[in-house]
Amino acid sequence: MKKTNEIGDDILDFNILKTEKEINIPSYNLSIDMLKKESELPDGSSEESNTTVNGDNYEQAEPKCPNQNSKYDKNLDNYLRITTGNTTEVIVQIVTLDTEKSIRTVYIKRNEKYFVRNIPENKYKLIISYGDNYGEKTVDGLCIAYFKDEKANEIGEDILDFTVIKTDKGKNVPSYNITLDLNDNDPIH
Repeated sequence: MKKTNEIGDDILDFNILKTEKEINIPSYNLSIDMLKKESELPDGSSEESNTTVNGDNYEQAEPKCPNQNSKYDKNLDNYLRITTGNTTEVIVQIVTLDTEKSIRTVYIKRNEKYFVRNIPENKYKLIISYGDNYGEKTVDGLCIAYFKDEKANEIGEDILDFTVIKTDKGKNVPSYNITLDLNDNDPIH
């Protein structure tokens, strides 16, 4: 077996940037694989690059109908990683704070992890629905994702700031991780 060494071209700056309003913590996502040639790797536009993973079963988590007007920034390699628990399925809408428009809708089954990638620079909140039996319907000309057996809804309290921070050493591209599940004690809204 031939041994291969490589020195990466990218500089990973893990310095925390503190401003008057917030703390920005950089995170990075690297993919290292010697089995596939670069030409065989998925680009950001393929379904393979945005999939849920459950063993070897890959499924599309961003349904086409509610995402007809979805927004992507292929120049940003950022993500929102959503992990679900075992009590319920989840629909997450990523909504801009300034325009209140949904840029992406994601449906994730129980016990799965999904990376929403290439999120445009902006500040967002999450609208989260918990339930079972996913469905889609058209309301006022818009396709809406919903649960036939809805258990709860919430508007996330956290603001997700996906604004890229430029430093003298490069760029910090924010990414976030959330875990969603309902407990027996959670109120149903």
